Amino acid sequence: MITNTRGTGVESRLLDLLEYRVILGAVITTPDGLLVASSAVDIGDAELLAATTAAREERESRDPEYWAATSEFGAIRVVNGEDMRLIVLTDPDIPEEQIRPLMVEHLRDIEEMIRI
Repeated sequence: MITNTRGTGVESRLLDLLEYRVILGAVITTPDGLLVASSAVDIGDAELLAATTAAREERESRDPEYWAATSEFGAIRVVNGEDMRLIVLTDPDIPEEQIRPLMVEHLRDIEEMIRI
């Protein structure tokens, strides 16, 4: 018997994000850029996103909680929590007001899950 099971923990929460059709991939990192988990993103790409976002935040003074880089092909959106960073890949035309609260909620849930 073959069953379709979801991952547990952090991976499961990242998969929950993919239920929103505008989210194409998700990555969780430590604040210093170490990859914790990813979903729908190649491992090499996830590690590159983790390291690049950490380096960018060190180099530029940005909103410490949220920032985005957008092109005509898509967007990289980053939200920082207390202990982790959530990076999502989305369609380019999604407004911040729509995606940011969703990202913050998922990141808080993940951080709480890890603390337990």
